[in-house]
Amino acid sequence: MTISILGSIIIAIICIANRVPDSDITKIFAVYLAVIIVAWFMINLDSIIKRSTKLNSIMPLLYTEPELYLKELDKLLGNTKSSAYKVYYYNNSAVAYYEMGDYAKAKETLLKIDYKSLVGINKETYLVNLALFCIHLGEDDEAILIWDEHKNEIQHFQKDISMSSYANVIYIFSLIKSGQIQEAKDALSAAKEKWPSKRDMREFNFLEGLLAEPY
Repeated sequence: MTISILGSIIIAIICIANRVPDSDITKIFAVYLAVIIVAWFMINLDSIIKRSTKLNSIMPLLYTEPELYLKELDKLLGNTKSSAYKVYYYNNSAVAYYEMGDYAKAKETLLKIDYKSLVGINKETYLVNLALFCIHLGEDDEAILIWDEHKNEIQHFQKDISMSSYANVIYIFSLIKSGQIQEAKDALSAAKEKWPSKRDMREFNFLEGLLAEPY
C-alpha cells in the first residue's frame, strides 16, 4: 500500500513537471492502477499456492501423527484472518483431536466455527463431524437430533468418496438408536465390505459394540 501511494505521488509530480494534459494523466493512472492490481493478485496467488502446498504436505500427519499435525497446522494457520482458512484450521484441528481420542476437545474446537456461514461441502463436513464427536462422547440425543434435522445434508455427504464412511456410521447409529437392529446389522455388514480401511474399521467395531448391547 505504501509503495502504491508513493508511486502515485511520483507519477503526479512527473506529470505536473512535464505539463502532461489531464486526459493523458487519467490514462497514465489507469494503467498504473491496473499494474498494481495485477501485481497484488500475482503476489497473493503465489502466497496462496505456497501455503496450499505446505498444507497438503502435512496432511498425512493428520492420521499418523495428529499431535505433530496440530503443531504444524498452527504454524501455518494459527494467526490467519481469512474466514475460509479459519474454517479449515478449526475443522482439521478438531479431526486431529478426534484421532487422538480427545472427543471433548474435538467438539469444543469444531464449535468455534461459525456454522451459519457454512455452505455446501463445508456445512456437510461440519455436521458429520459434530454428530460423530457426539456419538463418541455418549451424547446420543444430540447426535440423533443432528441426524433428524440434517438428514438430507448428511445423506448427500454419503456420496463423497473420502468421507462417506463416516456419514454411514451416523446412519447406522440412528438405526440402532431407533431399534432397527436388523437393518443396522445389514447396513454395517455392507459398510465393512465397502470401507475395509483400518480407520473405518475402528468406527465399525465401535458400532458392533453397540449392537452387542441388549436392547
